[in-house]
Amino acid sequence: MDVGGELRHARTAHKLSLAEIRDRTKINQKILRAIEENRFDCVPGGLFTRGFLRAYAREVQLDPEEIVARYRAEFEPPDVQLAPTEDGSPDIDIDSMAAPDGARDRRSSAGLAVVLLIGAVYFGLARGETSSSTSGVATPKPTDAAEALVPAPSATPTTGTLESSKPAPLKLAIQAKADCWVAGSIDGAPAIARLMKSGEREQFDVHDRASLRIGDPSAFSFTLDGMPGRVSGTAHTAVNLTFDRKSYKSVLSERPR
Repeated sequence: MDVGGELRHARTAHKLSLAEIRDRTKINQKILRAIEENRFDCVPGGLFTRGFLRAYAREVQLDPEEIVARYRAEFEPPDVQLAPTEDGSPDIDIDSMAAPDGARDRRSSAGLAVVLLIGAVYFGLARGETSSSTSGVATPKPTDAAEALVPAPSATPTTGTLESSKPAPLKLAIQAKADCWVAGSIDGAPAIARLMKSGEREQFDVHDRASLRIGDPSAFSFTLDGMPGRVSGTAHTAVNLTFDRKSYKSVLSERPR
């Protein structure tokens, strides 16, 4: 039996309606119906789908992880892995990643010249140090070529120069007014993907961009630097909330003066 059919069969066996599953899991009834009919193209993908399946399975006393594993095997594309070589390392075609022949030849020639110059300087210094240790004469100064290879010390920035050039991060505080699914990333890194219980709070520092997927906008609220924000959408219908440092004022309830 397929994943959706097994969930539907278990629900009817426990004499539960879709409305009852909706009330227990806080998942939109249209999404529950799509899951039972294996129409996963109508369900928010990735972590959302797996979370929905786990929540549904628990309510009808099925193994959540087994249901998710069957869903992934049937509906998610397989992971592509590189075949290991004899020594166990991935078989990667180095030549395919190399630069064009002309650029590679020029870089090789330049690299060889640098290596020869460094070698000449090194052996010149070593010869000077050997002469100094045997005769008691002070070690001679490095040649001009050696000095050219030693990078000049960078100027130490004055206190507060770099720090003041970077704006302070936006303080994003989210709160669930009722049980609500929330998933998203902050500055390109995964930040949250779970069911927030009523009254739960989370806070994040946003340096550049925030992108959230909210399962029920009526059960969700947030503030930015203490200023209340707004989420558009109808109850029990998943919506997106996305903003960056340039557009964050557009998601506030009141524009700061």
